Amino acid sequence: MSRVSFLQTEHMKSKCLVSVIFVDNSQGMIDNYDVMFCGLTAARKQKQKEIIKMYRIGVDLGGTNIAVGVIDENYKIIGRGKVKTNAPRPAEEIFDSIKEAADLAIADAGISYDDIASVGIGTPGSVNKDTGAIEFSNNLQFNNVPAKAMLEERLKKPVYLDNDANAAALGEAV
Repeated sequence: MSRVSFLQTEHMKSKCLVSVIFVDNSQGMIDNYDVMFCGLTAARKQKQKEIIKMYRIGVDLGGTNIAVGVIDENYKIIGRGKVKTNAPRPAEEIFDSIKEAADLAIADAGISYDDIASVGIGTPGSVNKDTGAIEFSNNLQFNNVPAKAMLEERLKKPVYLDNDANAAALGEAV
């Protein structure tokens, strides 16, 4: 079952909030602020919210633009950054531009990378979530690009990739 289907199934069963920022549940661990609090008592939820004040980055990687937003725990966009993709060009250069847009969004939010928990990226093309590779993207002219590893190296944060249409559908579903 795909990660998107899994999240929707979990959402329907548990009535939990699921954000557009991706969840990596491959290790049996849930790395998403909203899902993490499902089933906890109200008192424990409040205590957990006081302890965890991390932000997430969402990236919309397109053939024309790279748009980045920083969101807080209430889903409020607190910072934005945008640069041109200038595709086609090498993946390394495009991923450097993602870092540039993320830097702009973090500066706009008035926070630092230390405040960021993870990064979710919606990308055109086929994504292999097991390997973290963009297997094929016509828009970007990528073929088996190890995007997760390359972006984690640049951003120094856990990166979760999905197809941009899947990410949009998940956002609409919740």
